[in-house]
Amino acid sequence: MYVGIKTDPNYPLGEFRGSTASRALQQCDVAVGNVPGVMAERVAAELRRFERSITQRMAKLDAACPDGASDAATIADIAELAAFAHGEWVRIHPFADGNGRTARILGSWILLRYGLPPVLRLRPRPSSADYVRAAAQSMANGDHRLMREHVLDQLSRQFGAS
Repeated sequence: MYVGIKTDPNYPLGEFRGSTASRALQQCDVAVGNVPGVMAERVAAELRRFERSITQRMAKLDAACPDGASDAATIADIAELAAFAHGEWVRIHPFADGNGRTARILGSWILLRYGLPPVLRLRPRPSSADYVRAAAQSMANGDHRLMREHVLDQLSRQFGAS
């Protein structure tokens, strides 16, 4: 994920903000534009909540469609889960850097898990207005509907799924 990315060799890559691995991370608050991420001291708790929620959502989706995407309603449910995973990661912003790439990996992994192609490009960062608007909405208030619509649109455009 960090190939070609210049990083400080002393920086603890892979550690979450709020971590005791370094003083810089303990107090590392971030923002995208003028929208702040979760405060560093809340990251661990938010990640535990995220893990519980995504585990429950995946179990429900696994039970509902054990063979993956089969119809438009199932595809919409899968897109919603991918949007949730992407959007919550962006909203929590657990790393000091690399959150967008990680969010797109999570969303794409969910699509692949259920037999759909990945439509969230890792690099370069997607720059379409709808992607940027959707990510900003997720970051600002945890509303992932625009990201769901973006994923569905990309599936439809690129692969004929609906």
